[in-house]
Amino acid sequence: MSSLKSLLDSKTLTKNRWVKFILSFLIAYEILVVYLFVLSSVLGLGEVYSLYALNIFVFREVMDPTMLSSMVALSVPIMITAVGATFNERAGVINIGLEGIMIWSAWFSVYVSYLTGNVWLATLGGIFAGAVLGLLHAVLTITFKAEQVVTGVAVNLLALGVTEVLNRAIWEPARSDPVTSFSPVDITQIPLIGPIYDFFILSNYYNVPGIGGVLRLVPDVFGMLNNHNPLTYIAIALVPACHIFLFKTKYGLRIRVIGEHPQAAATAGINVRLYQYFAVILSGALGGLGGTILSIGTSNKFISGMTGGKGFLALAAMIFGKWTIIGAALASFLFGFFFAFGINLSAGGIKGFVVPIEFYQMIPFIVTILALAGVIGKARAPKSIGIPYSEDEE
Repeated sequence: MSSLKSLLDSKTLTKNRWVKFILSFLIAYEILVVYLFVLSSVLGLGEVYSLYALNIFVFREVMDPTMLSSMVALSVPIMITAVGATFNERAGVINIGLEGIMIWSAWFSVYVSYLTGNVWLATLGGIFAGAVLGLLHAVLTITFKAEQVVTGVAVNLLALGVTEVLNRAIWEPARSDPVTSFSPVDITQIPLIGPIYDFFILSNYYNVPGIGGVLRLVPDVFGMLNNHNPLTYIAIALVPACHIFLFKTKYGLRIRVIGEHPQAAATAGINVRLYQYFAVILSGALGGLGGTILSIGTSNKFISGMTGGKGFLALAAMIFGKWTIIGAALASFLFGFFFAFGINLSAGGIKGFVVPIEFYQMIPFIVTILALAGVIGKARAPKSIGIPYSEDEE
């Protein structure tokens, strides 16, 4: 086991991850403020705000409990899909078909709910649908050694096309009929733990003289984690479980070694293809859960294009998270924050601004581009990623 550990680059286990994440968030935050400043002053799309005034405005929006709750709802589908992507990339297989996996699973879970009226069967259906696309990608890239990026594009196109055809055949061209979906869980109403949880929700004390104004300056963590669908809590609970599996067990170590040195792993007696298949199918299943959360978790219908690029953002979050589970989760919340912020601005806007909502909707993708360009941080991929494994090279 120690010989296998020596094959891994210790730099992949980033130190001071929380500090780096906070610094990354602050950099992205200031980039957002400068972006709004450019819109107001340079482009002349509204009243001219100083950088200080925009910082105050953005900070108030950031601390708004409704926006923070929206951030969680928007982040979790990206997060669980990014966690899945970490597995296949750590095993040396690229999968850019995450968008297709999410949209296909979103449709399939709605269809199962439409047929059965059972949300848990629909959830299993969505996860299964994602795993099937993962299996398809695995067969093409691992067994037949197809070009992995091209195969991922094909999965995306296949899923987008099939869901459109099936939607038109069963429901309407753009959306499905409403189906049975999950209801939000109010943790404060759960016996025993509910009153304790409610005590720590800061928004309950906003109107208390003296401390209310101070508490508004602190993120309401307990408040923003309340009133979400059960799949959201399941996905959040899977993050530490996946981290432990990938970084604290011998099976996770084997997956990581395969992504770095597959020939050395095979020499050590590891079945490289079996572990790669497992990683890619697991990635598809977790992406399927992400798509299911979008459809019957936070909504009650399938809408064409409802993933809105979240599969690609999951891939970016995984890279930004430096191919680690915790890093991918934190990056997903970063992107989810800017998604929620863009939606809030689209709805309410900034006083005096005359800006098309598309400028606000661009915000999360601008942050993503900067992250991938290395402005926010640089990352190193597994050494053998994208290279098909061949026994002849052992």
